[in-house]
Amino acid sequence: MLTQSLNSKSFSVLICCITYAIAVAIGWFSANYFDQQFQLITATLIADVMATTIVFIFSTAFRNSSLYDPYWSVAPPLIIWFWIYKTQTEFTLIDFLLLGVIVLWSLRLTVNWLRGWRGLSHEDWRYIQLREQNPKLYPVTNFAGIHLFPTLIVLICLIPCYYALQETHNEINFEIITGAIICITAIIISFIADEQMRSFRKNSNENESMENGLWKYSRHPNYLGEILFWWGIWIIAIGVNIKLYWTVFGCITLTLMFIFISIPMMEKRNLARRKNYSEVMERVPMLFKLF
Repeated sequence: MLTQSLNSKSFSVLICCITYAIAVAIGWFSANYFDQQFQLITATLIADVMATTIVFIFSTAFRNSSLYDPYWSVAPPLIIWFWIYKTQTEFTLIDFLLLGVIVLWSLRLTVNWLRGWRGLSHEDWRYIQLREQNPKLYPVTNFAGIHLFPTLIVLICLIPCYYALQETHNEINFEIITGAIICITAIIISFIADEQMRSFRKNSNENESMENGLWKYSRHPNYLGEILFWWGIWIIAIGVNIKLYWTVFGCITLTLMFIFISIPMMEKRNLARRKNYSEVMERVPMLFKLF
């Protein structure tokens, strides 16, 4: 009976919604409580970790770490909203812009995840691989690597937004427009790449390599879009105040994570599963020609 329920996507979505409702409630309460004792950014960190821990508990209970996957896209708009709520007496143009692009990014990514998620009966192959490689160490890997590490990466990438929201700047300049264009372009690139890949998988053998559309110019255009988005956020921030240039470490960290962790894992799997992928690697750049 339980197995049948786990195979049901509607039941899985219900469990996911309950998990995130509890996580958001715990996070919101924690953020407001610790905001009275620490700086806002520290309170946010504590709340973010506590919310992540709630998701970890549920993913452990259901033996499926993929329950954490939407956290990457669900948390940022809530964090931005919390910062605006705590620091602003009224909305500014920058508030609308940052919240707007973050929400658009979040909606695209969350909807894409939901469309591709098969339910609690299915788990991301990377998590299964990590469990099989070292089952005794997996509880630590699961919490620290699969859950906590991405949470901290996203929060670091939001640091430019945090400081930009503290500024009284309310004028749109060239840098801000450029950053917004990059963010929107990045969302479009990721959307098109995901749709092209979804169509390819429906109409081809799973062992075939994708080399059409955007995938003709980049082996990972969806990752490229994700990286570009956060660089766009940083450019918006330095448009608000050039002194925020130091917050670039978030974009650099995320870029390095994709280049040295996420992409190599995907490349290794593609080489093992997809014919002629080694030839694709010779013809098509990893992200774009600079890389």
